[in-house]
Amino acid sequence: MDRIFTRDPLLIVTAIAGTFPAIVLFILAQTQDAHYHPLVSSLIYGVGILSAAFLLSWAAEAFEHDISHGLALALVAIITILPEYAVDFSLVWKAGSDPEYAGYAVANMTGANRLLIGIAWPLIVAIVWFKALRRSNSGASVAMASTQNIALRLAERIPGVGRLENRHGRVQLHKSQAIELSFLAGATIYAFTIPFKGQIDLLDAVVLIGLFAAYMWFSSRAEVVEPELVGPAALIGSLSPRRRQIAVLSAFTFAATVIFISAEPFAEGMIETGKQIGIDEFLLIQWIAPLASEAPEIVVACIFAIRGDSASALGLLVSAKVNQWSLLVGSLPVVYSISVGSPAALPLDDRQAQEVFLTAAQSLFAVVLLATLYLGMRGAMALFVLFTTQLVLPALEEPLRALSGTEISLADGRWWFSFIYLVVIVFIIALSGERRRALIALPRRAYRQAYAITHHEAVSSGRH
Repeated sequence: MDRIFTRDPLLIVTAIAGTFPAIVLFILAQTQDAHYHPLVSSLIYGVGILSAAFLLSWAAEAFEHDISHGLALALVAIITILPEYAVDFSLVWKAGSDPEYAGYAVANMTGANRLLIGIAWPLIVAIVWFKALRRSNSGASVAMASTQNIALRLAERIPGVGRLENRHGRVQLHKSQAIELSFLAGATIYAFTIPFKGQIDLLDAVVLIGLFAAYMWFSSRAEVVEPELVGPAALIGSLSPRRRQIAVLSAFTFAATVIFISAEPFAEGMIETGKQIGIDEFLLIQWIAPLASEAPEIVVACIFAIRGDSASALGLLVSAKVNQWSLLVGSLPVVYSISVGSPAALPLDDRQAQEVFLTAAQSLFAVVLLATLYLGMRGAMALFVLFTTQLVLPALEEPLRALSGTEISLADGRWWFSFIYLVVIVFIIALSGERRRALIALPRRAYRQAYAITHHEAVSSGRH
């Protein structure tokens, strides 16, 4: 209880305080036409977005006390990744008048998607593996001290998702999360068509947004094990219903306003900073900007993993990937069409098409690894190593040219990494009968999870 009345209020106050510099800078820019160094502006607005995103995350979790689970799932899915949507939509809107911004929008979208799989997923497995290692070492020490009964009592008090995680240090998802994985697979397979068209058009919007809508409906029918509220979300959730609703609504309104006023100047500052200091602004938008928008959900997932609920931790990140890979990508041509004033497709040049293809290849690789509904250390290491290698590739382009004496193109690297992902996928499917069977059965398992609840409700109501 002491922690609830000390640390959690302090975190909320800190998050609110973190938004004030962005608010002040925005007001000064509007009233006094004040201009600051783009790097300073980006940092201030980035901190504002990050702070507001934490407020959104805590409020969204607490909101599940007051509305139905299906509606909560839909709202939380959108609310928690609002910062990423705000930044990308700002870039797409400007692309209506300046085609250069289309590339920035695609960079931000592909970077956010690849960061989730390449960094966040392995991070959750690393936390689980480290906890399993500590428990193993602790168990050995207890055995040497002949205090086995005490060890068993302690083990019973450690929250977790199952014995498999404790023995192997791997993350085991809930059965209902076959739904997320099925729709991620569907969106990924469809995404491979986008680079060959050279654009993201309104047909893509219909398909991908339709997939997201179907995903939300199936998820609302499935039996989902909801995570226990922790930290500031638990503090907000412990309020009386009326105070909780006021707190949640206030947090939504305040945080959304901060994100709205910060998204455009944050992205502009990143672009101008890259141009001034000689760093490819495309890469800054692709990798640095998503850190501010993705950090809150990654931190929340890490908290779940540390507390022992690794299924919810990884499940949260898989759900975020589905949302961004379907709703976010599908919304881009809609926003672009509104910006230009008529139905239009968001154009992709060769570099952007390669980025989308590489992102789709990484996503398919992740689906294959997770088809069995668990992710171990070897799979996590493969995701991390492949991601970080392609991440540092731009820095290696000039040295490699100097060493080889040939014109090595970064574009070749993107195609090569896509090819590596696809070749590894083929080998895994060919050599692992378990994953091959799991992939084939994935749609059926997802349907059964949704049908089981629907059938149970029908029986309970006397319709069967």
